[in-house]
Amino acid sequence: MVVEGDADPSTGVVTASSIRPFASAPEQVRLHGTITNFVSSSNFAVRGVTVNAAQASFVNGSAASLGNGVFVDVAGSVSGNVVYASTAQVFSAAPEGGTVDYEGTVSQFNPTTNSFLLTWKDDGQTMRSPVALASNVVFVNGAAAQLVDGAAIEIEATNAAGTLQAYTVTFKTIPGASGNGSSPGTAQTSGVVYGYDATAGSFQISGLTILIDGVAPTGGKLANGVRAEVQFTTTNGQNVAQKISIDD
Repeated sequence: MVVEGDADPSTGVVTASSIRPFASAPEQVRLHGTITNFVSSSNFAVRGVTVNAAQASFVNGSAASLGNGVFVDVAGSVSGNVVYASTAQVFSAAPEGGTVDYEGTVSQFNPTTNSFLLTWKDDGQTMRSPVALASNVVFVNGAAAQLVDGAAIEIEATNAAGTLQAYTVTFKTIPGASGNGSSPGTAQTSGVVYGYDATAGSFQISGLTILIDGVAPTGGKLANGVRAEVQFTTTNGQNVAQKISIDD
């Protein structure tokens, strides 16, 4: 279906002015938001939807402009749960009132004001953005008590007056449990691998940089674009792999 309306930047709630159902998938769809899980111009996500922009016509940029954290407006057709973009507009920054999706780590959390600083990557560049929790915030894979300094999270938020108003917070790591063969002090995360650097012996997943440290992946080959589950420990600010399982 297609929903049109006005979004409240403080809560992320859309007040619909019209709703049009489709008997089948629409010929054209549009996605506005920040890029996550960037592997290449033919494999990235916007608002959780996989996009292929290899054949897109670009406005205010090119395929080389794409990367994690970049705000885009893409239009195209749907096939097999993938949007094949015919046009892609690249923004230098998220517009006022725009919906963003960032993965990063928490610091300077203030439980009194329900605010914190999120450190995230914008096409490889480290960024820090102030975040305030919306009154209707929803926590996924965890609870409010887990929102502490150092937590790895993904937020859906509205860009409002220089502050991100987060209405969804998803925890990207969970403590290791003895039932899955992990050791005390380990955490685990899963997602799409990107930023794989064989020379540096590292890759990124769920907004975290993981050091491979000689660990041999099981279930497949480690490469950009594969889905993986990683168990790791954190020492001196570095996330060191203990086990890497390829899901593909």
